[in-house]
Amino acid sequence: MNTIRYDISTNVSLHSQHALYQILGINIFTYILAGLIVFMLSMNFMLGPGWLGQQMGLEGTGTFTQISDSLPDSVDLSKSDFLF
Repeated sequence: MNTIRYDISTNVSLHSQHALYQILGINIFTYILAGLIVFMLSMNFMLGPGWLGQQMGLEGTGTFTQISDSLPDSVDLSKSDFLF
């Protein structure tokens, strides 16, 4: 009697799991994408931000020491432009 209940519950859970995968569109590409996301986030955690750009030889990636010329050093918020 327990075997019958186990088989029925197993079949129902497998069918519902398969239906859920079909509804959500989970397939091999989903698992590959999830693996790539985990890989990229772990590399960012271990090597720091900009590791991929540094590996590719892009200048200015991963460093926060360069300040853009378009950014002002200080802003006076008491000017009439900033007042409501």
